[in-house]
Amino acid sequence: MYRLFNSIPQTPSAAAHLLEDIIHGQLPMGGYWKATQLCKRPKSNNSQKNIIYATPSPGEPRIEKYFVSGSNLGIVDVVPEAFDPQPLTIYRCEFKELKFDDLGYYRPHARNRASFNSFIVNPVKKSLFALEFTFFDEHSVKEEGMQSLPTHEYERYCILFSAQRDVKLHMPSDFDGMWKSLWLVHVTEDALFSRH
Repeated sequence: MYRLFNSIPQTPSAAAHLLEDIIHGQLPMGGYWKATQLCKRPKSNNSQKNIIYATPSPGEPRIEKYFVSGSNLGIVDVVPEAFDPQPLTIYRCEFKELKFDDLGYYRPHARNRASFNSFIVNPVKKSLFALEFTFFDEHSVKEEGMQSLPTHEYERYCILFSAQRDVKLHMPSDFDGMWKSLWLVHVTEDALFSRH
């Protein structure tokens, strides 16, 4: 169904919703995804309110690592040979009910209210991964959603999943220093449908 909607120019919204559901189903099961680090771009003028993070331009080096989902959550240089992903507990919650004492995959009930589609929290490593899914090459994070993020002393990572290889992520300037790093996972049809 996703391939059908993706091939018809009039149905990108339906394809995007299916892409989101597929990723929501795969992430809590554990696994790894190749990720490209997003680079901060200089402001084009003083009135620009957002910071823009983007994939490197052609000719610039790309930092590529792996986003590991599951109980061994993290950003790693290489996937261990004996990789055995462990599923995460899934929590459906309100955006403001995100808990920090339980390892798990947190998915807000209402997709249109939060800046992020889901979160993975690891209290042992004190890390929070804010996950956002988009079908397009430009995406903006809502300021209201950023204000709702808990302020615990956790390392925060932003992971953007996109059907595009190159993206621009617009981030409110007031929240620029809160992220340890920002990453893009380029989601291809082959990668989506070859996962078990």
